[in-house]
Order: sequence, then C-alpha cells, then structure tokens
Amino acid sequence: MSDKKKYINNGWKSIVETALLPYGFRVYDKNTLGRLTHGDIFQCVILNKHRHIETFTFDVAIRPLFCDNNTLTLRPGNRLGRMVTNGKLDTWWNGENIEEAEKSFSEVLQHIKNYVLPFFNNTRTSEEILQAYKKNFLGQRRFKNQIEWGTSGYDHFDFAHIYLQSGEVKKSIEELEKCYSVCSEDERDWSQDFAKQCLQLKQQIQSEELAIETYLRKKVKKSKENLKLENWLPADIYRRIHELFGNPTEKKKAEKMLESLLTDERLNVSALQLARCVLVVAGTNINEMQKIFDTTFYGDPRDVMMMAAGVTKNKGDLSEPFDY
Repeated sequence: MSDKKKYINNGWKSIVETALLPYGFRVYDKNTLGRLTHGDIFQCVILNKHRHIETFTFDVAIRPLFCDNNTLTLRPGNRLGRMVTNGKLDTWWNGENIEEAEKSFSEVLQHIKNYVLPFFNNTRTSEEILQAYKKNFLGQRRFKNQIEWGTSGYDHFDFAHIYLQSGEVKKSIEELEKCYSVCSEDERDWSQDFAKQCLQLKQQIQSEELAIETYLRKKVKKSKENLKLENWLPADIYRRIHELFGNPTEKKKAEKMLESLLTDERLNVSALQLARCVLVVAGTNINEMQKIFDTTFYGDPRDVMMMAAGVTKNKGDLSEPFDY
C-alpha cells in the first residue's frame, strides 16, 4: 500500500475505529469494522480506498446470518454517500494530506452517527429488518432510498429466509415464488440451478418436511464458519466489556475469557446467557472474573446465573441482551 494512503489509514484507525468500538464493533479485517447483533445479523462498515488516488469512501451493509453467506455480500446496504443523499450521489472523500484527511473524517464520522448507526440500530433482528423494509401508505420505506435491499432474485431469496426467521411462513413462500419467477426466466445454468433451489425449499416448507428452526440454526452456523465469526460474541457483550474495563489489558483479558465460553463443551447453559451473567457478577473486577473461570463457575454455571439474578433483582435469566 502506498505511503500516500497513510493519512486515510490513520484517520480510519484513530477516528472511525475509536468512535465505533464503544457500540460493540470489532476489527473484522484491516479495512472492516463489524458487529454481530443478538439477532444474528452481521453489520459492517468497510473502508474503500481508491486504487490510484488518495480518496476514500465507505460501504455499509448488514448480512443476516440465517441467509446464504458464502462471502461477505454488501447487501442490504449502500455506499455512505448514497445513504446521505438518499441514493443519489456516490461521494469520495479527500485524504491526500493530514489537513484534508482530518476534515474528511470529521464529516464522515458525523454521517456515521446520523445515518449508519440509525440503520444498524433498526436492523438488529429479522423483525426489525422487516419493519425497516416494509412500505407505508405512501409507498415509502423507513430509510427511503438510502438502502439498496439486494440484487433482483437474490433479494427475494434473502427475504424468504428473513420471513422464515420471523415465523412468517406464508410470506417466506411468497418470496421464494418471486425468486423462482425471476431466476427461471434466465437461461444461464447458475440461474436455473438457483430457481430449482427456490422451488425445492418452497416444497419442503409447504410439505412440512423441513424442521425450520434446525434449518435456520444450521444456516447461522455455516455463515459464521464462512465469514470467520465463530468466536464472535454479540455486540451487547462487547459494549458492556468496553464500559466496564477502561484498561486495555483488562478489556482484552475479559474478551478472551468470555469468548472461550463459545467453545466450552462442558456448559450446561447457554454460553451467551452465562457471559452476560459473568459480567453482572464480576462488574469492573477482572480478578473476580478470573476467579469465576478458575473455579469452573463456582462449581456450576447455574450458580453464577443465580448470583447475577440476585444482583440485578431480576427473576429472568439474562438471556436478553444488554442495551447497545
């Protein structure tokens, strides 16, 4: 990478990354920040640097993990400039020197707060995505033309799964029929194969041969494998860690301990539920968190959960996310 891109790279790391980490985002790769919602939606902001000149833009996208995800597809989503201009202009910002880069990233950060975070905060679950997608009596969606919801055919396949995740089986079948109609008219082999896939899934749902919950759970597992998200906790947990631990070393230690729950086969409770309970019991005391793990959760994870319920005066099991 040309050294001329250093002002863009520095702005990305010092301004955008610093601003988004408190909202539960993590570094996905050197040009991508992402967060995994409690509803299994992966939300990401991608730095897109021009190949030849010192300008940059951002791609903004969400990917429901219960849909097909062989690679990180950037729909539903849009370029940041198009979000700001309601779908009209693709803006590239100047990063040729330190003054221009600081000015550009200051403007970008404001756009992220005004446009990107509201989009992400309203698309954390399948139900929220459907609310954002549906049109009102004027024929307008919540985000109007800020968001491109997908490529023709594929968008219907995505929404078939989003409706299925929300328990709206009839709507899911309608989307599969739309997808079949689009793809069956395209004579290319890949499109014909895709049409057959839609038809097969529709028939399985209608015949009740498909165990829908199991099918969607496998989709999520496969998506996490393909996108390398197997060891990611939901954003609400990372945000709570960020709030509790100001020391970077303690923060990283807490993240590692709680992430280890995702692969702990000894657990007799939900890993995410236990992670939230550990945070409630340990609070800002990293040594207490270490003790919880060293004692194998005081002997039984359910003991930690009972203690957390006492701390919060909540009879629930803390399976619901923290605020984020």
